[in-house]
This record gives sequence, structure tokens and C-alpha cells, in this order.
Amino acid sequence: MKLFILKIIVSLLFIIDYFTIINCKTNNSIFIATNEWKVVNKGQPIPKGLHVRHNFQTGITEAKLMDDDNNSVIKNEKSDLVLHPEAAISDGDDTPINELKRKLRNMMFEADESSDNKYQHINPKKVDKKSLNMTTDTEILTKIFQELDIYDESLKTGNLTASDVDFVLHLFNELEYLLHQIDNAQIFAKKNGIPKISICLNLNNDDIKIEALKVLGTAVQSNEKVQLKALDDNLVEKLLNLLVNSDKTDVKSKCMFALGALVRQCIKAQKILIENNGIEVFSKILQNDEQLIQSRVMKLVSDLAVERETIKHTENDRNSKEIIQQYDDTEFEKYLLSSNYCNHLLTLLLNKFDNDVSINSINQNNQEFIEIIFDNMINLSSICKVNYQNNNLLINVIKNISNLFNEKYNQQSDDTDDFKNRIIQLQASIFNDSHDEL
Repeated sequence: MKLFILKIIVSLLFIIDYFTIINCKTNNSIFIATNEWKVVNKGQPIPKGLHVRHNFQTGITEAKLMDDDNNSVIKNEKSDLVLHPEAAISDGDDTPINELKRKLRNMMFEADESSDNKYQHINPKKVDKKSLNMTTDTEILTKIFQELDIYDESLKTGNLTASDVDFVLHLFNELEYLLHQIDNAQIFAKKNGIPKISICLNLNNDDIKIEALKVLGTAVQSNEKVQLKALDDNLVEKLLNLLVNSDKTDVKSKCMFALGALVRQCIKAQKILIENNGIEVFSKILQNDEQLIQSRVMKLVSDLAVERETIKHTENDRNSKEIIQQYDDTEFEKYLLSSNYCNHLLTLLLNKFDNDVSINSINQNNQEFIEIIFDNMINLSSICKVNYQNNNLLINVIKNISNLFNEKYNQQSDDTDDFKNRIIQLQASIFNDSHDEL
């Protein structure tokens, strides 16, 4: 160990000496500033009192004289780091390097005694996290809960100062990071973390709502034990209520994230969602809401449909039959039809073209969004087929899109191939036949 430490110190001294020499060679000339931005050579000293900026994309540093009428930091330079004049790079003072070298040499003489004293009493068999001052995730979670307990009443009433809000947001960020681990999320649920966080959904502060939704969504995601705890706290109903009553896109988007994380692969949650008019809420979102929220709704409904189809094609044993029956009991298909979800989905697509099927109309309406609509229609084809076949406008639009891609996109690319494949699948679902090519 002693020899190893000495080798490290010698290596560091060599590196410092090397870069000191290089620095002396490259720093021969002081930068001469003008009123225009000028490139600063690497290692060139910069006098104080200048505007300095560094472009992280190109690695170029530039500087210029301060403007006479503006001593503030320039804020609008894209991808630039602008330094305050008082923080300009100092002239070539090499005192810190010499000081570092002196300390390293002293360490060489002290290494023998310090290394022996430090390590001779450690028994490897007795080393534990406590002796190394390591903190476990459980301890961190406990500490976060203790901090949140201080704000219990404030979170219920919404009586929070600006500093309170900042600290709560910090705690939520820490929580979200920890809850990606399944075990941590289960500890979080056992400590009644879900009701402690879900109370924040009633606050007027949107920043806290958004972070709370991220915490809840992360906790329940692909974690059955936590999902069941969330159902005990009526989280599905709370999320639906927030989704209906909020007019903030960011809040609704994170609400859909949390709701999707809770109901995917959780039949009980899906049943509660449907019984509380969740499909009807989704249907109304397709009629009138932001494109981002509509996209999240369609992706979730597609996932729920695929989940059911996958279960139906599993091995035909007793257990799978029971699961299929549980899915059937949710009456997912029935509520999709009764809420007119299929028709609203078609209308959403048709409105994107408005009798103008062209490359421009596809590009202007965001091709990715149209692909999400196509995916949702394809995944619901077994449920919505009659709606598709009875809509002449839809049939014409699909045929026109098909012809358009035949004419304009003879050369293949990944993007056009994906789009064409979706059209082929949609045609097959409408006309009950398959097309090898458009």
C-alpha cells in the first residue's frame, strides 16, 4: 500500500511539471481585447474586466471589451457560457501549482507513517457500511420522510412559503431518484408514502403537483405491491379527478404518466379506471385537448388493448383462463364503444387532413402524431372495425394516403417504411385483406 501511494504521488508530480512547462510555452502572449468578439487561444491569459464566453459545442473561447452602456451578463448567446467580468481568468499566477507540488512532496515523506497508522487496525472481516460512513437507501428514505413530516400541515392547507416550496421540490426529486428501485418503492409504500404524496394533488401550486405526480408514477411503475397500496389510497380516482379538472398541459401530461404507470399490467386498477368513467374521460380528450395529452391517451389505450390480446394468446391453462376472465370482467371493449371512442378517434384523424391528403398536410400535422393515431386504430381494429368500414371518408383518406406514398416515395427509408407499414396494417384491418405493398 505504501509503495502504491508513493507511485501515485510521483506520477502526479510528473504530470504537474509537464503541464507547467506546456502552460509556460502557450501563455507567452497576453490576450489583446477589442470591442468585437475575438478567439482566445488555448492557455492564453485573459486580463480582468472582459466579457468572456465559451461555446461548449465548438470548444471555442472568445472575449471582448465591456460595452460602455451595459455591464450586465449577456444572456442571449445560444450555447455560450458567459462569465461575469469580476470572474475573468486571472493573469498567469502559478502559485497554486507550486503550492500543490510542495504539498505532494510533503505527502511523500508522510505517506509511510500515515498509511501504516490508517490501515493497520482495519480488520476486513469487520468492515461494514456504518464503519465506512455509508448511508443506505432506507436511511435516506427515512430522513426524507422526517423532513416531509415537518411540512405535513402546510401541504394539507397549501400554506407554503417560497422557500418551503423549493425544499419540498428538492425532497420530491430525491424521492423520485430512489423510487426507480423496486425495493425502495415498496419501502416507500409501507411507510404510507402514497397518501403523504397524493395529498399534494389538491394544492394550487402546479410545480409541487407535477413533482408529486412524477414521484407517484415512478413508485407504482411495474411494481404490483405498490400498485395495490395505491389502490387502497384511491389513487386512480384522484388522478382521474385531476385530469378532468386541471387546465394545465404539464399537469395533465404528468397525470397521464402516473395513471398509465398505475393501470398497466394491473387488472384491478383497470377495472377501477373503467368503472369511474375513465374511458369516457379519454374519449372527451380526443374531442378537445392538447395534442400531447391526446397522444398519451392513445398510447395508453393501445397498450391496454395489446395487453388483452397478448393474454388471449397465452397458453390455454387454468390460470390464464382465470386472468382472461378478469380482463373480460372490466368490459373494456363495451365502454370503448359506448363512449364513442372509436368514432372520436376517426374524427381526430380526418380533421388532420380536412379533405387535403398531401405531403404538406402530413408534415404540417406532425407525422409522428398521425402515426400514433394509426397505431391506436390498428390496435383497436377488432373492436372498432365496424366504425371503420362504415366511414366512407376514412376509406377515401386511407386510399389517398396509400396512393400518395406510392407516387412520392418510391425510394425506401426507415421513416417512410414505418409509415407505409402502418397504412398497410390499417388497410388490412378495414378491408379484411393484406397488402404486400402499397
